[in-house]
Amino acid sequence: QDCAGICRVSKACFLLHSRSYTAGGTTWLARQITSKMRRVIGYRVLGQYSTNYPLRDSLRRWRNRPQLGKMYRRVKPTGGDVMCGRISIAGLSAASLEPLFGLGKTLPFPLSHNLAPSAKIPAIRQQNLSRTLALLQWGLIPHWAKDQAIAEYTFNARIETLTQKPSFRDSFKSKRCIVPISGSYEWRQDGRRKKPYYIFREDRNPVALAGLWDCWVDRRSGEQIESCSLISTPATHLMSEIHERMPAILEPEYFAVWLDPQFKQTHVLQDILRATEPELEVYAVSGYVSSTRNDGERCIERVEE
Repeated sequence: QDCAGICRVSKACFLLHSRSYTAGGTTWLARQITSKMRRVIGYRVLGQYSTNYPLRDSLRRWRNRPQLGKMYRRVKPTGGDVMCGRISIAGLSAASLEPLFGLGKTLPFPLSHNLAPSAKIPAIRQQNLSRTLALLQWGLIPHWAKDQAIAEYTFNARIETLTQKPSFRDSFKSKRCIVPISGSYEWRQDGRRKKPYYIFREDRNPVALAGLWDCWVDRRSGEQIESCSLISTPATHLMSEIHERMPAILEPEYFAVWLDPQFKQTHVLQDILRATEPELEVYAVSGYVSSTRNDGERCIERVEE
């Protein structure tokens, strides 16, 4: 029965790409994809895990249709559903970054209290024995990817699967970076509502997030895009009261080994990320930060719970 359902979905996908379908046919197609995918493959396969690229791309083009839009929204990540999906870099400065990370020089970058995936974020890499600061697109595009669409689902990398998933495996071996931030945001489920919280270091120093990077080249235009992903670990202590995951944070004594592209012992790197438990401070903020269109100090203003 499952095989029959998959065959019917494949047939529907073929008809979508045919030049001879009618308006009535597209309604039938949406109904077929909706019913069969729900029973046979499941909601999440459509957006995040599907390797059926024609079907996935077709769903993206038709997601505004009533039959497909509801199903598509079930799988598309949002800021409050994933960890870590929102950061602040408004408190960073060259004076704080250069001595902490051993940078020779820093380039100017726009400061923001509310950055979400797909934005350009500062990242520190080690190349040719020197550490440099670059602006990388948040959402990793592996060098082997066919297009940029994968970046929608790779802005976080789970520590448990870094050596298994093709999207992160190569970068974890030799393309590691540190993303300095002022703090991050996370949403706690409270009944039907989600309350945002701001997380930062107690000593107010920059938070060093462990990340991965890669360089992707567009085969058509030749454009190069350097992108990154933030690693997440199971939440500990204070963070576990808000969310089950938290960003992997590095202490200064581990900067050198993490940034060294010649260090290939991935099990040691995973142990370092699991062992680090920095002193963090957390307080509630308003729902103003929930919209990526909002920015400014109001995003980090403390509110009563």
